[in-house]
Amino acid sequence: MTLAAYFLPVWQWDALGYHLPYVNFALQRGTFADIPVDVAYVSTYPHVVEHVFIAWRALIPDDRLVELAHLPFGLLGATAVGVIAYRQGARASAVAAGAVWLTLPAVFLQLPTNYVDVASAALLLTAIAFVLSSVDSTRVMLSAIALGMFLGSKPSAPLAAVLVFSALAVAAWRSGLRTIAIAAVVVLLLGGESYLTNFVRQGNPVWPVRIDLGPIHLPGRFPMSDLLASGAAAPRTQGSLAMRVFDSWTTIWPAVPAFDMRVGGLGVLILVALPFALISVIRQRSVVVALVFVATLATPDPAVARYVLAFAGLVLAFAVPTIDHPRVGKFVHASALVLVALGAAHNVYVAYPGLIGEGPPLRAYVDMSDYERRRAVGADGVPTPFLDAVARVGPGEIAVFDETAYLPYLAWPPDLSRDAVRIPDDATAEEADRLVHADDVRLLIVGDDTVAGSVVRRDPARFIRIFECKSSTCAVYLRR
Repeated sequence: MTLAAYFLPVWQWDALGYHLPYVNFALQRGTFADIPVDVAYVSTYPHVVEHVFIAWRALIPDDRLVELAHLPFGLLGATAVGVIAYRQGARASAVAAGAVWLTLPAVFLQLPTNYVDVASAALLLTAIAFVLSSVDSTRVMLSAIALGMFLGSKPSAPLAAVLVFSALAVAAWRSGLRTIAIAAVVVLLLGGESYLTNFVRQGNPVWPVRIDLGPIHLPGRFPMSDLLASGAAAPRTQGSLAMRVFDSWTTIWPAVPAFDMRVGGLGVLILVALPFALISVIRQRSVVVALVFVATLATPDPAVARYVLAFAGLVLAFAVPTIDHPRVGKFVHASALVLVALGAAHNVYVAYPGLIGEGPPLRAYVDMSDYERRRAVGADGVPTPFLDAVARVGPGEIAVFDETAYLPYLAWPPDLSRDAVRIPDDATAEEADRLVHADDVRLLIVGDDTVAGSVVRRDPARFIRIFECKSSTCAVYLRR
């Protein structure tokens, strides 16, 4: 995973589309004021994980190592799984549970990327680890901190956060209402800012997704179905929710292993561990345990593996104590650990092709220069045209782009030596004209059917069309 993060260029769709553009907006001039307001995903999603990416990116000269920022969250999640397993009675196998979680195809593929699902799951598992421990005031606060960061990691987090906080309140009842109330404040302070901002600005805490739940109707640009259908061009399950969950979770060899893993992604060990985990949960008859398990499934679509990574972690943590049971003989124990190791190796074998997409084998990158690596693979075909265009932006010049640039990260050079500016969605013709004709504008990525695109097309003598975007209606222009 570390080698993949080191050798591969930034090429995953979500990283290029909105996780890293947020980072670049903040760092290009050292201010959050550069981040555009109310832009779908880029500025309206919670950004706790991206803030960690910002901190890491600020320490390095260019983006060659930017994807190492996600790896520590994998270690955090694996540690949380191991701690939970230990609390459930595992001893020698507790570490194995956390290590296996790292090999799940959906986890393995995301770790060397600037996605946020592994980070989000790790924060949720950390909060749960404190909830399931011997709760005292200190652990209540630590759980609240992790839960607040989880709440601020993804827009799908609120329901799961409420359920885990309910479990925390039940477990911490003896600590007193004052402690629980302070914990609630901590959660909201750490994770609630984006939801409050969206509600004030748009009337919907999870804008731009439109919410229709019975009598509740919150405005938004896209229905939830469109959001769930978006992403990489990978196969998807069909049918009812139960059928989609069954098909996805039981798929061991997905046709196309990808970062969002719409089909498969949990691996064979989760199927083996699931009945043992369920038996453990049923035997405990614990409201707290039931709540945290339900919380990890409280996602928009539990059929998608990257949405249930925390659930998979709990399954492993509750199943592995079976291996360490006193009645299990040494031979059976050793055999079980060997089978677990083989299953983990199988997970990695299944996931590995997804690391490189349509690019060359990972070993080929060893002998490549940085120049060659950046041109070897991309989310929407090789990014060579964008890289060459950005290289023509000189000192003191900038790139501008509008909403049709689906992968805006490509508007910046790898070292952030040139700025990029997003044209507001509601810009008038006069405002767009002023923006694209500014003296420092050199590169433009604008749509054929947008206001800025219309302005550019009316002046072909000044704006040279050099190529068209592959998966959107934008085109790239250089100004003379």
